[in-house]
Amino acid sequence: MVLRKLMGVFMVALIIGAASFAVAGVPDLGLSTAARAYTGAEVLSLFNLPSGGGAAFTEANLPGGGIADGTITVTLLDGLGAPIANYPFEDITLQCTDGTNSMVPCPGGVTADGNTDASGITQFQTPLAAGGYADANTDVMIAGAALTSGPVAIRMNSADISADGVVNLTDVGMFSSIFYGAYDYAADFTNDGVVNLSDVGRMASGVGGACP
Repeated sequence: MVLRKLMGVFMVALIIGAASFAVAGVPDLGLSTAARAYTGAEVLSLFNLPSGGGAAFTEANLPGGGIADGTITVTLLDGLGAPIANYPFEDITLQCTDGTNSMVPCPGGVTADGNTDASGITQFQTPLAAGGYADANTDVMIAGAALTSGPVAIRMNSADISADGVVNLTDVGMFSSIFYGAYDYAADFTNDGVVNLSDVGRMASGVGGACP
């Protein structure tokens, strides 16, 4: 009888230990978080280039065209609430899609700036290498799965409007059509609500640039 009870206790301990092992060191998509430096309610906009020469997150645009710090800080926690150190930056990426249009990254172009530190923290601060555009919030992806704690209120556009990895005459033509036609966020690179000469300058700065 005593042996049976001891075996029962042993089995319970094994099950609990196995459950703990299963979540320890593995990112929990609900407990892990992503937050931007700017704490206002407005949705920011980030201008990208496939060459990686677009705007840094510290130079994101407010509605109306002002500048705000859109740095994204990611904190990775496992299922026990413990920070995950040295998680590879290659597996921490961004995704932005509005269901019709999407930011399209160059290979390795939308990864975090570095592995997580001892507190499980890393950031997105340096410019992305990406084309395309999406009028939607941005998801932080961990090994291909989005954090369920919620997206970050930053939308994306690029001089590579066609999202083919290079800024060329196709994009210039698309930009010209918007410039002389109806407003479209795809070409509003300064996020000021109008496509004007400020956007022409950013378009020109990207011509010829391509994915590395």
